[in-house]
Amino acid sequence: MQTTHPTVYDVDLADAMEESARAGDRRTFVELVRAADWSTRIPEELLKAIDLALYQEMARLAIELAQLGGDLFPDHERVQRAAQVLAPPVARVTRLPRAKGLDASKRGCVNMRTSIAASGWLFVREIC
Repeated sequence: MQTTHPTVYDVDLADAMEESARAGDRRTFVELVRAADWSTRIPEELLKAIDLALYQEMARLAIELAQLGGDLFPDHERVQRAAQVLAPPVARVTRLPRAKGLDASKRGCVNMRTSIAASGWLFVREIC
């Protein structure tokens, strides 16, 4: 089922967002953004809201809007790019293979510590 979105830019909303952002009125900006039904808006309006949120250093709001836009506008390249850039970080854990000779090295360290503790001396021999 393909959803259709309006193709007209809501000048009133855009102007109000811009005006509140430029005036530093963060409260009004957040109220406007939260009250907007983004599913009935065009992607460019959402992108403008994201840009203005970032302009005001409101990263969390920009992230929320970008993620919402990613869901609402799956075929819009710029919205998808914003959703990807502002996506939460993903940590991936990988296990590296054990280093060769590590067990022997550990045994050598234990033996060396035991020898140092017993004699009080550490002898170093250059191997290379």
